[in-house]
Amino acid sequence: MIFTIILVSLALGTIVQVALAVWVWRTFSGPLVRPFAATVLCAAIWSGCYGLDLLAHTIPEKILFIQVRNTAISLMVPLWYLWVRRFCRPDQATSWWEKAFLWGYPVVQFPFLITMPAHDWYLYGFSLREVGDWHRLHYKLGPAMQVCILWGYAIQLRTFWFLIRFLQSGRTIFDQRRAWLFLLTNVGIGSVNALFLAGITPIPDINLAPSLLVFSGLIDAWALFRYQVVDLLPFARNTVFNSLRDGLLVVDREGRLQDLNPAAQRLLQLDPLRDIGQKAANVLAWAPDLAAFVQNAAVQEGALELDLPLPREAETRTLELTSHRVLGQESDHEGGIVVVRDISRRRQMERQLRESEARNRLLLETAPFPVAVTDLLTQTIVYANPTALAWLGLPADQVIGRPAIGFYRHPEERAGIIRQILDQGGLDEREVELLKGGQEPVVVLMSVRRIEFEGRPCAYVAFIDITARKAAEADRHRLALVRCELQASEQEKNRIGRDLHDGLGQVLAGLAMLCGAMEDKLDPAQKAGLPELSLIRKRLTQAIQGTRLLSHGLNPIALTGDALYWDLVALTRQVQADWGIACCLEPAQPVAIASPDIALQLLRIAQEAMHNAVRHASPTSIAVRLLVEPSSGCLEISDNGGGFAAESLAGRGRGLETMRFRAQQIGGTLVVQSKPGQGTTIRCTFPLG
Repeated sequence: MIFTIILVSLALGTIVQVALAVWVWRTFSGPLVRPFAATVLCAAIWSGCYGLDLLAHTIPEKILFIQVRNTAISLMVPLWYLWVRRFCRPDQATSWWEKAFLWGYPVVQFPFLITMPAHDWYLYGFSLREVGDWHRLHYKLGPAMQVCILWGYAIQLRTFWFLIRFLQSGRTIFDQRRAWLFLLTNVGIGSVNALFLAGITPIPDINLAPSLLVFSGLIDAWALFRYQVVDLLPFARNTVFNSLRDGLLVVDREGRLQDLNPAAQRLLQLDPLRDIGQKAANVLAWAPDLAAFVQNAAVQEGALELDLPLPREAETRTLELTSHRVLGQESDHEGGIVVVRDISRRRQMERQLRESEARNRLLLETAPFPVAVTDLLTQTIVYANPTALAWLGLPADQVIGRPAIGFYRHPEERAGIIRQILDQGGLDEREVELLKGGQEPVVVLMSVRRIEFEGRPCAYVAFIDITARKAAEADRHRLALVRCELQASEQEKNRIGRDLHDGLGQVLAGLAMLCGAMEDKLDPAQKAGLPELSLIRKRLTQAIQGTRLLSHGLNPIALTGDALYWDLVALTRQVQADWGIACCLEPAQPVAIASPDIALQLLRIAQEAMHNAVRHASPTSIAVRLLVEPSSGCLEISDNGGGFAAESLAGRGRGLETMRFRAQQIGGTLVVQSKPGQGTTIRCTFPLG
């Protein structure tokens, strides 16, 4: 009866194990499937071969079944080790010494198994013993068999060690129950097998360990459904749980810690061996607010931010806490998860960013040049510093929020600037025409950069007003043109003066001499009869004097000493004689100007001033004053003509501009004073070195 029960249990165990291995292999996927299915299949072979061994009646048959089942055992032990190791340490690869330790076991045992009848190293001394209708095989253990037994149990002890360490690592209750299941089922089978090898068994010569495989198979099948021992999802969840940078705390309905990942251990300085299973209020007593939040995680979801001084750290950390309720199918699985995130670095960076923004705003506020910030999306001005507001002459409420294009004289110019900002990130020192105060056109030198301002894409615009500089450049350009014109004019005057002196002057002088010679040949009576000849000679003499004066005015000789004074005397007399205008020169005594260049420019200024007065003002008197001091001098020409308004100076031809240029050439300045009906005064002051 006992043997029948044993055979039936062995048959059932074999059937259950084979069905379980095939079903797992075909149904599941993941890193635990293959070692689990192979281990179960080897267990089925062990159970089946042991049953066939009990039914066999000859020594060769029994030896064959021993060889097959021991081969299955030599493979089952390392496969079970691999399965447990992947379950307990999924993130660590198997080292080379572990592989040699595992697979050296079947490699060493297999040659002894297949040659077992030919030597005494493995099993020897075979004999049959009749027990009713059964025959049991007696044998002795050889030294190789003893080594292989110890080797196999060393592998099993290493496997048990993995499971025990896994239980001590503070995993979830779900993982702990799976580990306990693996440990108890395999410890039971391994212990019964070890007792049989030691000769301790309730039924002589019968190993009850294979009979227990029917219970092991049923428990494994139940575990597949209940705890998903080979499913990929729990495996993946554990990997993610342990690799998260954020801390995770799992608590039950009573507020007891059920699990925590390495990040939570590091952030909150917790010990899983000590703290798992304890109430959060006790574990986190050093932080009452944190303890209360974790304690209520299973009851209420929420979020909290805390600044906590951690026990073994000098600095204070800022933690962001988020709780989520977890509702399982069974009440003992209800609880909560608390996510702990260290945001100290983020808060520090935010503080630094705010400080940086404050410093930058201070720099903008105190910048000595206009600065504005425009939103690239809305195309409006979002900031303008006080310098920009003062430059525009507008209050802030009339600038902030206003479209930036309204300040451009040419709107199409801004479109080109926006394209360059988007393509190249900015531009440097570009001349742009803006409308100052919304009306006055000005020229600015603008630099732009693309920035983030208050979380929005913006353009940082800095500019300086170069309208005055552009006007000065235009003045310099005009003066250069005047210089060229004056140089050409002086050259032409010199040429005409020389031509008058050497050409027309000589011809007139020759004619005058010829008339004199003709008069000398005539007697008095003939002279009296030809009065026209004397008149011709007189007119020729006058023409010669006029030609000399004109030649000297166009091409004066080097004006040294008091030459300028006498030239001014001649100029006033000529104007008075030609135009009938009373002219006077002060002082009455000659004044010396040592520099011929200064004297020439002063003469030209006097000529141009008197010419303008005669042509435009219709004066009745003109006064010329030449005053000289040791270090400076002054030439003043004033008339009592019609005068003109000061604002109309720009439209009075090139004469005034030419006089200003001549004054600048000698380092002096020219001032024009005039009012309608009150005459005009032109004063040139100049240095004397």
